[in-house]
Amino acid sequence: MPSDAPQNNYEFLYAGGDQNAYFFVTDREVAYQIKFVPSDYLFASQPTFQIQAFEISISVAENPAGGRVPADSLIPSTIAAIFFDFFQTHEQVVVYVCDTSDKRQSARARKFDAWFYAYSHVHLAKLNKIIPDGDKFTFISIILHDQHPYRNQVAAAFFELGEEEK
Repeated sequence: MPSDAPQNNYEFLYAGGDQNAYFFVTDREVAYQIKFVPSDYLFASQPTFQIQAFEISISVAENPAGGRVPADSLIPSTIAAIFFDFFQTHEQVVVYVCDTSDKRQSARARKFDAWFYAYSHVHLAKLNKIIPDGDKFTFISIILHDQHPYRNQVAAAFFELGEEEK
C-alpha cells in the first residue's frame, strides 16, 4: 500500500479478475465489493491516444442483518486505501458514475466527493460533470494523476462525454 494511503481501515483482499475486484468485511460482517471495471469504451472517440479508464463500482456483496447498512467510520478510509492500491500508475484514470436507479445519485455524488477530498492525494485531480438523461441527471467524475502524459486531452475528452447525443 502506498505510504500516503489511509492506515486506519479494514483489511482488504485483491481478488483480481477481469474487473479488478477487491473485497473487505466490516466488524458487523457486512461484505463490500469494490471493482475497477475496464471502461475504455468511454473514450473510444479519442483515436489519437489511448486512455486506460476504469469505472469504479462500490457495492454491498452481503449484509447478513438485512435492511439498511449501518454507518461505519472505517468504510471511507478502506475504500480510499483500496483506491490508492489500485491507482498506482500515472497513466490510469478512474471514472465514477453515480447509480441513478433509485434517484439518489445526487447524494452519492456528495458522498463520493466527501470521501475523495478527505483522503485525496496531492497529485490526484478530480473533474466532475453532470449529464442530463431525460428527466434525471447522471453525475460523473474522473480522477487522474497530475502527471498523466495526456492529462489535458483526457480532461477535454471527459468533458465531451454525453455531448455526442445532443
